[in-house]
Amino acid sequence: MNQKKLRSCDFERLRFPIFTSSHLLIFSTSFLYCLLFTFPSFAWESQETVRVAIFKGTAVSVGGEGIAITGMIGSNKVSIRSSDGIETKAGRDGIVVNGTSYSSLEIESKESGIKVNGKRYRGKIEIVKDNSSLILINELNLEDYLVGLINQEISSKWPMEAVKAQAVVARTYALYQKNNRKYPTYDLESTVASQVYSGIESEDELARQAVKETEGEVAYYNGEMIQALYHSSCGGKTEDALEVWGKEIPYLKSIKDPHCTEAPNYFWQYNIDMNGLRNRLMRFNGGIGEINSVSILKRSRTGRVTSISVRHSNGSFELPGKDFREALGFENIRSTDFTLKIKGDSVYFAGSGGGHGVGMCQWGAKGMAEEGKSYKDILKWYYPGVTIKRMNGS
Repeated sequence: MNQKKLRSCDFERLRFPIFTSSHLLIFSTSFLYCLLFTFPSFAWESQETVRVAIFKGTAVSVGGEGIAITGMIGSNKVSIRSSDGIETKAGRDGIVVNGTSYSSLEIESKESGIKVNGKRYRGKIEIVKDNSSLILINELNLEDYLVGLINQEISSKWPMEAVKAQAVVARTYALYQKNNRKYPTYDLESTVASQVYSGIESEDELARQAVKETEGEVAYYNGEMIQALYHSSCGGKTEDALEVWGKEIPYLKSIKDPHCTEAPNYFWQYNIDMNGLRNRLMRFNGGIGEINSVSILKRSRTGRVTSISVRHSNGSFELPGKDFREALGFENIRSTDFTLKIKGDSVYFAGSGGGHGVGMCQWGAKGMAEEGKSYKDILKWYYPGVTIKRMNGS
C-alpha cells in the first residue's frame, strides 16, 4: 500500500487556548483517529515494493471502486473512463479495450483495491502483452504483499512465532528474487513457481501482526541476503541444495529434523497406470513408446531420488528426480523422497514429506514454535549461520 499523507489530522489545526477536560477528550479522540485510520499500515521508513505476476491469459476483467485507468497509445497517455471496470483481451497489435488497442494499461485505486476477475489487490495493476497473452502485474508495498501471502503458504492461526518465521523467509525470498531478477517485467510469480499470493481476500489481522512484528527483517549470511528457500514438510530431514540444484550453499545444508511429524504429508502414497505415466512423461520425451519398466537409478545422500530410468518399446531414457516429480504432478508425487513398485499395469509410490526439502520446513517451524522456540531460533535452525536484521542494518 502506498504511503498516505495526513488529511483531516493536520495537527496545526489542533490548537486550544485553554485545555479543559472536554478539549483533552477531543484532542485524544482526534489523535486516536489519526493513528488508526490515516497513518499507513506500515509506518517503517522503507518504501520497498515488489512486482508480482498475478494473471496470465488472453482475456481478463478489471474493475473496482474509484479506479483510474491509463492506457498507452504510442508515446501518448490516454485516460480510459469506466465506472464498472473494463474487459481486456490480447489483440494482434496490443491490449484491446472497447475496440481500441493499447501497448500497456495501468490501473490504480484509492478505495478498496483493484478487482481482477473478482479478486481484490492492493497497490496498482499494470497490464502488458507478452506474445499472444496478457500479463497482469501487481505492484505493491512489500509488507502488504507479505500479509496477502501468509495464509496461502501456511495458516496465520499457527503459533505466532512460526508465522513470524514465515514472514521473514518470505520477505527475504522476495527481495532476493527482486535483486536477482529472473523475469524481465516483474519480480515474482503468484504461484508455487515463486510464492503463493492471493491479494486482499487472504489477509487477516494475525497475518498482519506477524508481518508488523518482523517489519523489514531479512536473513543474511556473511553480510549477504540469503536465498531463503523453504518447503512444506521435510519428512524428517532437509535436503542439501547441492543435491537439488548442483550448487554448494553453506546455509542450505541437510539437517535431521524431528519437528514435522504432524504434517499431513509426512507420509503419502500414489499410484498411476502405465498408460497414464506414459502420457505424463511425453512432455520430456515425445517419442516414448509403451512403458516396460520404471526404476530408481540414483539417490542423494539424504535418500531422495535424483535419477529415474524409464524403459519403453522405443528405447530408454533417464530423467532427473525433480523432473519426474514435476511430470507426474507436485500434488501427486509430494517429494522426491519415495520408493516405487510395479504391480501389474500400475506403478505404486510411497513417500515422505512435501516439497523440494531445501531450507525451512514449514511444518517443522510449527512444531518448533509449539515447543516454545522463537522465530529467530527457528530461522537459525534451518539456515545455520544466518543473522536476522532489518534492511537498513539495524
